[in-house]
Amino acid sequence: MSDGFSIRIDSKELNTYLDKMEKRCVDPRPFFTFCIGIISGSISKNFSAGGRPKKWAGLSPATLIAKRRHKKSTGFGDILYGEGTLYQKAVQHPLIKTTRDYLEYSVDADGTELKKVFALQLGRGGSRPMKARPYMLFQAADVKQIVARAAAYAFGDL
Repeated sequence: MSDGFSIRIDSKELNTYLDKMEKRCVDPRPFFTFCIGIISGSISKNFSAGGRPKKWAGLSPATLIAKRRHKKSTGFGDILYGEGTLYQKAVQHPLIKTTRDYLEYSVDADGTELKKVFALQLGRGGSRPMKARPYMLFQAADVKQIVARAAAYAFGDL
């Protein structure tokens, strides 16, 4: 003990607070549910911006001709939107799986459509080359928002 001024932090109160945080974090599914809105919002912005942070490559002349012929034009522009099916699956009706270990947000696709979903996200070579137009991603600002919300969840503020 000193004769001067001192500050003392008692670990009992801190441990009680940390125990509450630990109990909340055992099951992060409520937090994951909140993240779904951030992810879908970011993917929607990717579509409306025509790619973020980098704009998607333009359409090939053959694709432009086909779109004009079939009159497939949308309010989001013509790149990746087409009839809106991919947008609907990626933003409005994604497949969501949450467990205590992870959140999985995916596009429902099967068969030949699955190949198209991968080709649009990653690009492909071969007889019908397609430039990558990644739509299933979120930005640095989204990551910051998720991290801030994770802290809020752990501290009981979400």
